[in-house]
Amino acid sequence: MFLRFSAILLGVIGVTKVVTQVVSPGFRAVRSNPYALRRSKREPIVLSEGLHWSVPFIHQFSTYETRTQPYRRKVETFTRDKRKVWLDLVIATRPDDQRLLFFHRRMGSKDEFFRTYLPAIEERVVTECMMDFNASEIAARRNIFMKRLLSRLRMECDVLGVLVDDLFLIDTNVEGIDISFHVPNESGTKSGERDENKKDLESQGR
Repeated sequence: MFLRFSAILLGVIGVTKVVTQVVSPGFRAVRSNPYALRRSKREPIVLSEGLHWSVPFIHQFSTYETRTQPYRRKVETFTRDKRKVWLDLVIATRPDDQRLLFFHRRMGSKDEFFRTYLPAIEERVVTECMMDFNASEIAARRNIFMKRLLSRLRMECDVLGVLVDDLFLIDTNVEGIDISFHVPNESGTKSGERDENKKDLESQGR
């Protein structure tokens, strides 16, 4: 009797695993049916975190992390006066969970966005924004540059269904000018410390 009950229980557990899909907290999933009609309004659909049913060999699932993820990359470009500059940037991005179907159709996977689209967007936007500044202005006008860069990145990524939550400048080097500096995370510094940092940057830029 016990063995029969155990076998039935194992069978139920096995069937449950086959016909269900678990979406973990902080994630969303897109369930699609490649065999459904193109005009079907039921597929694909976005699934929130939790347990969802699926049809084996019919439904396909693509899982996306909707929490903010940092992406760090060093970009080489030129200033308005043709000085080479290197920027070490960190971009905090996440898929827009309200437009996840749009992102799914455009990108297919978030890895594709990080591997192909974001580097190209970042390099183009940084180059365009940097052309508004001379090399000697980078330190003193860093905040203006970062605001423009963040605004442009948000516009470019929004077209792809991606949100840019924040942007951090880790380090900057300019060819022929000694203004290499480490930029602290201003969101975690006090106002007095920010004033000191600003004075240091302005003195280096003179």
